[in-house]
Amino acid sequence: MSFGKRLKDIKDIIILSEKPTRKEFLFSLRLATLGILIVGSIAFIINSLMSFIFHP
Repeated sequence: MSFGKRLKDIKDIIILSEKPTRKEFLFSLRLATLGILIVGSIAFIINSLMSFIFHP
């Protein structure tokens, strides 16, 4: 696939895409926030356990 064809395909996708509705946007925002909170919580728990276990 040539670079020019790839750019044309990307341009066509952008032209066909539409803005999300407010409901879809808020759902995506909530989902991303929830994912960040879950990953952060797991990292905090692991960090706390590691500092508790390996504390001199």
